[in-house]
Amino acid sequence: MRSAKRARMRRALRWSALVLVVLLLVSIGGLNVLLATNWPKQWMNGDPDHLRVSYGRAWTLWPPLAIHLEDLDLSFQDPDSQVQLQGAHVSGYISPWALLSLRLQARGVTASGVVFKLRPRVLPGDETVHREWLPAIDGFPSPDKVPGEAWPELITFDLRAMQLTDVREVWVGEVRYRGATALSGGMVFEPLRALMLDDIAITDANGVLTRGDQTLLTLTSLSARADLDRLAFKDASVMDLKKLTANVTLIGELDSAYAANFAVRSVPWLSVGGADGLVTADVRLVRGVLQDGSSLVSKAPGVRLTTPFVSLRGQGEVKLTAAEGIRRLELVLLGPTLTGSDKTPWMKAERFRLLSKGPADLTAPDVFDGVLTLSEAHADDLRFLNRFLPKSTGLSIVKGDGLVNATLAIDSSTSKGSGEVEATFSKLELASRVSRLVGKAEVKAHLRSIDLATGVMRLDGSSFEFTDATVFADQRRYDGFWFKARVPELTLSVDGPVRTTATIAFEVQHLQPVMGLVEAQVPVPFPVRLMSEHHDVSFTAALSVAPDVIEVNDVRVHAEALDVWADLAVRENSPGVWGAVLVKSMPVIAALELRGVDQKTVLADAVPWFHKWRAAQTKR
Repeated sequence: MRSAKRARMRRALRWSALVLVVLLLVSIGGLNVLLATNWPKQWMNGDPDHLRVSYGRAWTLWPPLAIHLEDLDLSFQDPDSQVQLQGAHVSGYISPWALLSLRLQARGVTASGVVFKLRPRVLPGDETVHREWLPAIDGFPSPDKVPGEAWPELITFDLRAMQLTDVREVWVGEVRYRGATALSGGMVFEPLRALMLDDIAITDANGVLTRGDQTLLTLTSLSARADLDRLAFKDASVMDLKKLTANVTLIGELDSAYAANFAVRSVPWLSVGGADGLVTADVRLVRGVLQDGSSLVSKAPGVRLTTPFVSLRGQGEVKLTAAEGIRRLELVLLGPTLTGSDKTPWMKAERFRLLSKGPADLTAPDVFDGVLTLSEAHADDLRFLNRFLPKSTGLSIVKGDGLVNATLAIDSSTSKGSGEVEATFSKLELASRVSRLVGKAEVKAHLRSIDLATGVMRLDGSSFEFTDATVFADQRRYDGFWFKARVPELTLSVDGPVRTTATIAFEVQHLQPVMGLVEAQVPVPFPVRLMSEHHDVSFTAALSVAPDVIEVNDVRVHAEALDVWADLAVRENSPGVWGAVLVKSMPVIAALELRGVDQKTVLADAVPWFHKWRAAQTKR
């Protein structure tokens, strides 16, 4: 009895299993028959203005909807973007109902032969986008945006646990990748709006990244892994790096400027450009913090460093490293050429080096503590310096060569810098209308501070020496001439027309050559000409140089048996020299008023007259 009951139960279970299998096979078969018809395509293509779906063959081996597709082609459109996704072979748990709301929702997707294209929709006449650089989207021939168009659904890709092999092309806006990438992990992508990555892993070799006709990156090898919390593109900032954790190892060819520009981004007047060069990187980033041991090295034949005042270009190496929580950038240019802002070549150096440090936390307020070093910069033609000589001096550099070494320290928190410059000028020749000065000059510029925003420099304590010179003036030749100059105080502005204020102290071997230079410019009256025979002369003055006037006030000249006081001005639109001079060269005491090309000599009561004249000028 009990045995018969068990036998009936086994027969019932067998029949139930058989019926279940038959029903499953019938349902799978019916579903495959349905997939073989055009009805699913017609159903999903019910709104061709926003969604277009096509595929070559579709089937399923196991419900619910573990679908296998060949030659899948999806095109989406919403008011702001157009997207096309293609795959030669695709399988996974895909929701066809989600497609109707412009949402590609899938899990466990495996695919090969993948092509992804995205382009923004732009208003007709919008010239901010290069239309010819945008991808063509099948089914939507025009990227034009329709003003006022509203559509309740926006495109979203919600892909979990995917495995993509042979990703042949990814084209987003003007940037295009072509290669054969393998990609795995999960992502939620809302075109032009937001992105989230869940343990995304990427490997690639021989991929190429371009923008229009410009190659940005050529890969030899790439291995990357990344996690990114949802990042909204609108109002994104450097603080969003806190959402990113990534490991990237690559070898390829890259424009050398990218890493350097990111590292010096806190200095608005400083930019780096360059040619493609070999790049190697092993970068580890955790929540926006560059991890110790990370490095990026790029070598290129041509790297360019640009400032508002001068640009440098040479064979370069950019090296970015992290250690002990500090980010370190080193930019080295070998054999750089220095060029002025007007594109005039200045000099060629042996080496230029920029070394800067900042926090490894890339989201922290950036601090650029940089040191720039210029070594053995040689100029074959010093005439480029004429742009710094005010026209009112009547002087110009005819020829000469120079050798310069310089250092400059920069602090981005104050936008200021300081440094030292040492320059030697050989065979320097200065000329005016009818006089020349030829010799050797040495300059030591102590750059106490430079305001990088305004171009104002403080050069207090700098010095200038002219040695072993020859002066040709007043139809005479003076050999062995020298003079030394110090500037206890000097402010120089080079952002725009050159402006200078300074206190100057001169020491001159003898005044005869100087007098000859002056007399070649303007007539020199007898009382002043008396000074020319004096030797070992000292000179102090307050100097002010502007584009249209040079003023030399509180002039004091002293030598044995000689004292001179003067206030002088040279104006660009007024010929000659303006001012007054008091000369004591016993037995002569004389005052001279200069009125451009006219002069007035005062012999009687010269001292009271001069002080009265100076007091009258002060009241003006």
